[in-house]
Amino acid sequence: MTLHWTLPHDSGSPREARRLLLASCQHLPADLLEVALLLTNELVTNAVRHAAGAVDVVVDDQPDLLQVEVHDKTSSQPVLARPEWTAESGRGLWLLEQMALRWGVTAVPSQQSGKTVWFQLAKH
Repeated sequence: MTLHWTLPHDSGSPREARRLLLASCQHLPADLLEVALLLTNELVTNAVRHAAGAVDVVVDDQPDLLQVEVHDKTSSQPVLARPEWTAESGRGLWLLEQMALRWGVTAVPSQQSGKTVWFQLAKH
């Protein structure tokens, strides 16, 4: 099953992405869904903070794997930071690194602008 949502460039979009994912993926184990919600929230938050335009979220729910992709309209690459423990932000990609089976960034073909940041979670 593949789901696709287009969210506005708005501070409420991370919350809306969580709501849509939760409503669509109730069949997932609770611990897997919790991680998916957290990582999706982080990626949509980054897209709203660091890019312009609408944010596209694609969820590919496969038998053994859940993949979430967040597309934004800027081609600048995210940077994995090691923020101080007292920092109020900057941990999104670190969380991906720690919790996802795999994650990465895919550039959009040159005739368009933007990038897709994605992660995968194993279902077993």
